[in-house]
Amino acid sequence: MGTVGGHAATALALLCLGQGQAAAQAKPPVVDDAAEPGVTSQPSTGSAPNARGTVPIRVAYTAHDECPDSNAFLTRLLERTAQARVADPGEVARTLVVTIRRDGTASSGQISLADRNGVTSTREVAASSCDQVVTALALVASVCIAEGAADSRSAAPSSTPTEPRPAQTEASPDAPPPTTPSPTGDANRTPRPPPPSDAPAAAKAVAVAAGANAEITSAYDKLSLALRLFGELGLGLGPLHDATLRLSLLYATNSAHVDESDANFGGSDADFSWWLARVGVCPLGLGAALKLRPCVGVEGGLVHTESTYVATGTPKPPTSKLQPWVAGLGFLRLQVRVFDAVWLEADGGVSVPFTRYRFSFVRSGTPDPPERTVREVPAAGAFGAIGFGVGLL
Repeated sequence: MGTVGGHAATALALLCLGQGQAAAQAKPPVVDDAAEPGVTSQPSTGSAPNARGTVPIRVAYTAHDECPDSNAFLTRLLERTAQARVADPGEVARTLVVTIRRDGTASSGQISLADRNGVTSTREVAASSCDQVVTALALVASVCIAEGAADSRSAAPSSTPTEPRPAQTEASPDAPPPTTPSPTGDANRTPRPPPPSDAPAAAKAVAVAAGANAEITSAYDKLSLALRLFGELGLGLGPLHDATLRLSLLYATNSAHVDESDANFGGSDADFSWWLARVGVCPLGLGAALKLRPCVGVEGGLVHTESTYVATGTPKPPTSKLQPWVAGLGFLRLQVRVFDAVWLEADGGVSVPFTRYRFSFVRSGTPDPPERTVREVPAAGAFGAIGFGVGLL
């Protein structure tokens, strides 16, 4: 059974208070000097408010598929406190609401428990594995239940009769002044340091991941294959819980060729390359084992054109040109975790180019020069991608 030292138990007890209560109301557990050093114990008399001497509880437990079940949580809770027991059917009981979800490559859990005044307190923990989260929540619940039982005892009227005070007598002038007893050994004793807690560390604010995607897009007029490498930050606290910010580097290419049958430009070629940086923001993730993320983004960079112009069968020297490229994006991302820190994903969405170009061959030097357009960037294009990601931190 896990044990918690006096200072650590007091810290957990303070977390059990409702937000409207003063921290001074928390009563630290009593340290038993005869017990093992650093181990805290509770008073043994009247340990709970019901007839069998324990607090009746029920557990509402929800967790993702890699977590221990509700029976495992209940077993760990009962191992850590003698104050609790499973409520009988129909019995009035305190309900613990436990929720555990994936948090990037880790797991995070939340437990809510109402005290006897109806004030609900909530505690959140996170760890690299769900098993650690379950153990931590069981520890928090045991301290909260013990604290609530202590409050119930202090609120009940005492059944011990008050011992009458002896009558005071007037002191004789010759009597020596009363002596003050010397401090006890406990008062002069150096406090023992608390033992290390078995609760996991607080949730990380930021998780780091990396990965790669293969994309097919029509935003460049012709279906093109693009490769993406990305780095990602996952924001794990506050209202942006499970939000992601991703920076991708993208390379795409396609080409155009004028058929030999064209009398003016037959045999001409053009190659197009896009070198882009893309920033995508997904403000939330919906689901657990299968997660859906709505996202928006923007990409910018350069498009490089290299062309070989053939005029009436005579090739001209190759020419190249660089032009800026900017586009807005809206898309959905679907992710499924295959290992603890590895996931597969698929994207699908729309790209709206803000820089639109028409690429043409023009035969100059004539009154009415012929022109052959080989590419024209559309007002909008669709794209889809598949890939994988790996959690790093």
